[in-house]
Amino acid sequence: MTPRLSDFTLGGIFALVIATLRNPRGTARHILALELPQSTLWLVLVTVAAISALAGQAAALIFLPSGGEAELVGLGPLAMAGLHLCGLVLTVFAVHHIGRVMGGTGTLDRSLLLLSWLEIVMIFVQLAQVGLLFVLSFIAPGGAGLFVTAAGFALVTWLFTAFVAEIHGFKNLWLVFLMIVCSVLAISFALSLVLSFMGLPLTGGAVA
Repeated sequence: MTPRLSDFTLGGIFALVIATLRNPRGTARHILALELPQSTLWLVLVTVAAISALAGQAAALIFLPSGGEAELVGLGPLAMAGLHLCGLVLTVFAVHHIGRVMGGTGTLDRSLLLLSWLEIVMIFVQLAQVGLLFVLSFIAPGGAGLFVTAAGFALVTWLFTAFVAEIHGFKNLWLVFLMIVCSVLAISFALSLVLSFMGLPLTGGAVA
């Protein structure tokens, strides 16, 4: 049974996160039953972007090597939150417009609501990863961290695919996944062209 949306305690939110992991499309339909004004949805998106950026910086402080840590954290929490928010806003509009072009019936409000909730779920996933990586650093140092990171990425990709399908009323999750992959590749290619025309490097030396 999906938890009630009226229970906005930490325990209630956690229960809804677990329900999302078990049944993403069913929980998504439950969340979409909320009738929130668009101004509130934008406020939620800004809030979760800030929290997610802070969580990401905390994880970087703990796990990144000293060089990468200094470069990433040196941006500051406000800059990181701003960059993260820009990425979220672009994702919201991409999901809305690309989905509509592909025959979807979703609205901008639906994209805002579900992608904001996905970001909340990702914060819990990130916290779980940090805790698990911390434990594994003592009992199984080495390649276990890569497995945890890959598993988290696969989980978020699966949830994102299910949410996009629910936003636009698509039935076939594999076709939605293929659409997402093609869209990401097309956007990445277009962005690389823009950066090259601007004379900016396409790769950085921060990644070891």
